[in-house]
Amino acid sequence: MDLICPDGGKPVNGLICEDGASIGVPRDLSHIKGFMERISMSEGSTPIFGSIEFEGLYFKDETRNPTGSFRDRSAVTSIAFLAYSRANSIIVSGDGNTCASYAAYAARTGISCTSVMPEDSDIVKVEQVRVYGCKALLKGGTMDETHYIAEKMGLKYNMIHIRVDNDPYSLLGLVRLGLEISEHVKENSFDAVIVPVGSGATLASIYTAFRMESIKNVRIIGVQAGEGSYASLFSGDKPMESGVHYSIRYMSPPLLSAAYNATLLTDGWGTYVPLPQVYEESIMLSEKEGVFAEPAAVAGYIVGRNLVSERKWRVLILITSTGLKTVSPRTRSLIGETKIGILQILRKHKRLHGYMIWKLLGGRISPQAVYSSLKWLEEKGLVSSSVIGRRKVYEISVEGVKALEILRHA
Repeated sequence: MDLICPDGGKPVNGLICEDGASIGVPRDLSHIKGFMERISMSEGSTPIFGSIEFEGLYFKDETRNPTGSFRDRSAVTSIAFLAYSRANSIIVSGDGNTCASYAAYAARTGISCTSVMPEDSDIVKVEQVRVYGCKALLKGGTMDETHYIAEKMGLKYNMIHIRVDNDPYSLLGLVRLGLEISEHVKENSFDAVIVPVGSGATLASIYTAFRMESIKNVRIIGVQAGEGSYASLFSGDKPMESGVHYSIRYMSPPLLSAAYNATLLTDGWGTYVPLPQVYEESIMLSEKEGVFAEPAAVAGYIVGRNLVSERKWRVLILITSTGLKTVSPRTRSLIGETKIGILQILRKHKRLHGYMIWKLLGGRISPQAVYSSLKWLEEKGLVSSSVIGRRKVYEISVEGVKALEILRHA
C-alpha cells in the first residue's frame, strides 16, 4: 500500500511520518471511488454553528452523520476498500461508535461483520450494532485487551481484523474530517480546535489535514472525559490503570505519541475533565444549547467554554457523537445514588412506605431526603404511590425497572 505524508515523504514509524505527529494515508483513491459512491449515506459535510450562551464558541456537529457519529467517515473509506478487495468477513474492534458505523456500512456491501467491544460498553451502542445485523461481542476490560482479543479471533476464524488507529483507510476518513475543519478555520479564524482524544487517531488525523492545507496559528487542544494515558503526558503523572471511563480506556494506543506531538507542534495542550463534572454538565449543554453530546465531546465543551470566557478566543469544538448512545452515565448522574438505592430497594421489596425505605437505606441520609427523593421519582414516573390503610406506600414502575436496567451497564 502506497502511503504518503503531508510533506510528500513516506511514514518512518509505522503510520507516523517523520515529524512524529502527522500520519501517512493512501496516495490514490481511484480504485475505491466507485465503491465509496455506492455505499455512501451522505456522511460528512456536517455543519458548524455558534453557541447561544458563549460568543466565539462554535460546534462541529458530527451527530448529523448516518449512525450519529463521526466514525461513519472512517467506515465508508475502509469498507469501500474492503469491498474492492472482495473481503467476505470482518471483525471490528473499538468503542460502540466505531462498531456501529462499520456494521452499518458492512451491511451495505454484504460483508459479514462481527464486532468486539469492551465489556462495559453502553447497552444502546451494543443494540445499535446488532440492529445492523452485526454480531456484537463484549470482551476485554480495556480497549487494548479488546483489540488483542479481536485480532486473535480474526486469525482463528479467518476474518479481517479492523481497528481505526492502525488502518490507513480508516484514518483517511478522519483526515477528510480534518480537511473540512481546515476550511472552517480558514473561513472563521478560529484560535483553537478542541478534539476528544480517545486513541489519538482523530487528533493526529486532523493535524495531518492541517499540514496538508498549511493551516497555522491555530491550536489543537486534546481533551479527555476522565483521566487517561494522553492527559497524563501533560501532567507528568503515570497513565491511569483503573477507574478510567471506557471511551478512553487505552493503556498504550499506537497513535498516542503522534497525538501528543501534534498538540505541541500547534502550541496546544492536553487536559481532562473529571467524569462527575462531565455528566453534570452534559445535561446543562443539552438544556442550554440544544446539543446532546457524548461525554467525550461534553468535556471539550467545558474546556472550550472556559477559553472563550477567559481568553476571548474563537473556539471550534468537535462534537463526535450523539448523547443518545451514552445513556447510562447520564441516567446515573441525573438520578443520583440515593434515588438509585430507593429504586433498587423497591424492585426487591415491592411495596414499602417511606420510613421502611429509609431504614433499608441504612439511615445514612435524613428521612426528609428520602421523601424528597420519592417525590422526585414519582414526578418522573419511576415510582408510583397508593394508600393502604392510613399509610402511603410506594412501588417501582415499569419505567423505573427500565432505568435500573440501563444503569446496570453504567
